Amino acid sequence: MPSLDELYRAAIRAHQQRQADAAGRLYDEILAKRPAHAGALHLKGVLALQAGDYPAAARLIERSLEIEPRHALALSNLGVAYRALKRYDAAIEVLRRAVALDPRSADAWGNLGQTLARTGQMSEAVTSSKRALAIDPNRLGLQSALLFAENYIAGSDPVAMADRARAVGGMIAQKIPARSVHANDPDPARRLRVGLLSADLRAHPVGRFLAGVLPELDGRAVELFAYSNTDEEDAVSDLMRAAVPHWLNVTGLSDRDLDARIVADGIDILIDLSGHTAGNRMMVVARKPTPVIFSWIGYFATTGLASVDYVLANKWVIPEAEEAQWSERPWRLPDTYICYAVPRDPLPPTPLPAAGSGYITFGCFNNFNKLTDATFAAWSALLAAVPGSRLLLRSSGYDNSEILAGLRDGLAGAGIDLERVRIDGRIKDYAAHLASYGEIDIALDPFPYNGGTTTVEALYMGVPVLVRAGDRYVAHMGESILHTAGLPEWIAADEADYAVRGARLAADLEALAALRAGLRARVLASPLFDAPRFARHLEAAMRGMWVTWCAAQGRG
Repeated sequence: MPSLDELYRAAIRAHQQRQADAAGRLYDEILAKRPAHAGALHLKGVLALQAGDYPAAARLIERSLEIEPRHALALSNLGVAYRALKRYDAAIEVLRRAVALDPRSADAWGNLGQTLARTGQMSEAVTSSKRALAIDPNRLGLQSALLFAENYIAGSDPVAMADRARAVGGMIAQKIPARSVHANDPDPARRLRVGLLSADLRAHPVGRFLAGVLPELDGRAVELFAYSNTDEEDAVSDLMRAAVPHWLNVTGLSDRDLDARIVADGIDILIDLSGHTAGNRMMVVARKPTPVIFSWIGYFATTGLASVDYVLANKWVIPEAEEAQWSERPWRLPDTYICYAVPRDPLPPTPLPAAGSGYITFGCFNNFNKLTDATFAAWSALLAAVPGSRLLLRSSGYDNSEILAGLRDGLAGAGIDLERVRIDGRIKDYAAHLASYGEIDIALDPFPYNGGTTTVEALYMGVPVLVRAGDRYVAHMGESILHTAGLPEWIAADEADYAVRGARLAADLEALAALRAGLRARVLASPLFDAPRFARHLEAAMRGMWVTWCAAQGRG
């Protein structure tokens, strides 16, 4: 009869060889003989974690830590289980314990960085992720996550970030060479098979953008395929599914299998709607399963991948002077690069709040992870320039006591009197969220990571938005929206102009009231809400990309 140690070694071998059933039986045999075997409890928990049974994983690893509380790897794995269960505070606590016990653990630092990013604590997320990559730079998933997180950091150099993205793209290409030959028929005029690849085909800004546009695409010109990489499909997913003849949930497919499926589907153009955001399938995109790939709306910086041919944009988000920030070739649409659907059961805009209160209420409903020290400084100057004004903040993302404490510290550190600030909790009901714009007179856009959905929502509800001109795509989004809506006077040239311009516009209550009364009709008449027009521009862009590829094959 094998000893307990021999059984444990056999279980680990089976686990390493991905023989999950055999490993599970061996762990059970060990635990039947010694219920307090910390190693078997931990590794059986890891099996559950790998199988997606997060509650069981948490229970098992917690039991192992009751026996061996200073086991750094077990703490790190417990953090992953807690994160999957959206127990973010608990995850951060155990992961911080893990890195304290084992500061050379790339696993623990990487897990901490990704959990902090999930909760919006981007500066600390970047620091933790860099600690992990200093130990093990070959973690491509973490490299990707770091590229995304760095977009939130004020003062970062966009050209240096683009260079780093190219370097990561090169690392990915070395591991996963891109396909150079495609069997697609290079007929420039035929109907195109177009794939949508995203983890956000749901109640998410990406899903809401697409829900209004996809039904307007000409089915005679394009045949749509959706590759949905999320388990959170919902009513918005259902809206899109009605316009997409071929819908496949791909969460269970390996990168190799998904690549093969896209090739088998004969996709001509793949639209990557995730970039380096959570749930991306960059390792599939890197394989270049289609002749043409372009990046659009889900990510607002270069992917760094040579396999991605284009980024869909306009002249405002990618001016010619900033093309060095991209490994992709910009394909510019004539006006807006995004289009919004009119909300169901729309509420009418309210009268100007300041007309009744006697003071201006500024507001920002962007995720708190977008609020930088530079943004706080600009808001401080604006509040000082508009005596008696108030500031209303609310995040649609995750918040907790630590995040709120950090937010208050940032505001106070910029010299903002917290008595003038109200911080509301998240509103999950979308109609109630839109109605809450009735409490603010002027919306404030953060920087460098601008709002997108929140900016258009504000305009739709009659609330003008003050934005600052930027130096990269993600910092130009507010400019693009306001130019398209015909509101360039609400774009500040820099931080100093932000306060001066904002104070001047806030001082004229009569003009504000008139603008509020007509703003919805104005934006509804603009390209921002003209889905048929946008669909024609999108079709023309895709056709142009396809013709370019066909010409390179000797057809055109």
